[in-house]
Amino acid sequence: PEADGRRCCSMEVLGNALIIKPREQLPVCEASVATFQRLGAPASFILSAQNHLANCYSALGRWAECLPLERKIYGERLNLQGAKDKDTIRSGVNLIATLMILKLYSEVSRFGGSLLPTANEVLGADHVTTLHLRQNICAACMFDPASSHHDVLECESIVKDVLRRKRRIFGAAHPETRSSECALAKVRQRLAGGDVGLPVSESPGLCFSADLPT
Repeated sequence: PEADGRRCCSMEVLGNALIIKPREQLPVCEASVATFQRLGAPASFILSAQNHLANCYSALGRWAECLPLERKIYGERLNLQGAKDKDTIRSGVNLIATLMILKLYSEVSRFGGSLLPTANEVLGADHVTTLHLRQNICAACMFDPASSHHDVLECESIVKDVLRRKRRIFGAAHPETRSSECALAKVRQRLAGGDVGLPVSESPGLCFSADLPT
């Protein structure tokens, strides 16, 4: 029967096994969400299934479907678990990463600025989620044509601090550290009046991975 716990668990296991094949994973994720909603499953089950579905949309580049779902996930976690819950913060950072890819820089700056104090308080300044958030806020500022020279100068200071922390935490050769080195070079390029290069959606040094674990 549809409500059998083993059947539901099997769908989740199958979805996880297909994570490297998002086209095949998609119908499984969609079925999981629909099943949990139809059965009136606990909100935590539905949110987890929706998060897997959003990750799948992200992997497929289906941003028009990913963005509203990530907004919904964040809003529901905020209502159910509160602003200081770690899953709520991670969902917010996932949303910001998607906003960056869609070049909605002003919203990244506004939303990211409101989320950052909570991330610092709950996760700490050295947590990778907090570091991702800070760097994405700076990337939004750098790519936004409306940003002033003073705004970008402040970003340079922030990215330097992020880089310093990553070198200490991850080491000089880690991809996280290299990402921040690239970000700092781009910020300095913008300050010098140069072309900062590729849009965020095509620039691996500045666009962080969404789909942080929740």
